[in-house]
This record gives sequence, C-alpha cells and structure tokens, in this order.
Amino acid sequence: MDEQIQNSINISELFETAGQMGYLWELEKICRTNALKNAVGKPDGVKLFINVDGNVLSDSKSIKGFTKEKLRMFSLKAEDVVFEITERSNCDNHRPLSTLIKHYREQGFEV
Repeated sequence: MDEQIQNSINISELFETAGQMGYLWELEKICRTNALKNAVGKPDGVKLFINVDGNVLSDSKSIKGFTKEKLRMFSLKAEDVVFEITERSNCDNHRPLSTLIKHYREQGFEV
C-alpha cells in the first residue's frame, strides 16, 4: 500500500504532464465524462461542479459540443453544470480565458 502511495502522481502533476505532452483534452474528456456519468440520478436542481483547465480550448483536439452531447446521453441539464476554471491555467493572457468563459456560457453552463 505504501509503495502505491509513493508511486502515485497528484492531480496537478497529471494535468501538467498531459498538457506538456499534448494530451490535455484527452484527460479533460475522461474526467468530464466520468463526472457526468456519476451525476446520473442526482436530484434536479443540484449543481454539478466540474473543473476545467483554462487552456483546454487551445488544445487542437478539443471537441466543441462534447459536453452537451454527454449531457444528452446521460439525460442531464446544462443549467445544472458549473465549470470551475482551475488555478492551473495561465492567466497572463486573458483572451483565452474570456473565450473559454464565453464558450461555456453561450451553451447554458455557469462558469
């Protein structure tokens, strides 16, 4: 058990490594899908908070409308989802961050 803990990577390191290797969107996609899948059956009106890296839209592999499609698949509502932009994001350039916020708000999500 101790060996498992020593060999584990923390979530910040995981996302940082994924970003450096060009796999940020793939990791976001896995996490987001699992969060939505696990929210099936939650009471109506209860918010689901999902962390999102502010750099995800700059990943050329990101898929516009991915989350909306998963919402349909799992019978969930956009108004019940709140995206929280992680502190991992580089906020020196506010344009990508503004684009990300606009992107999700236009789809009915809270940010």
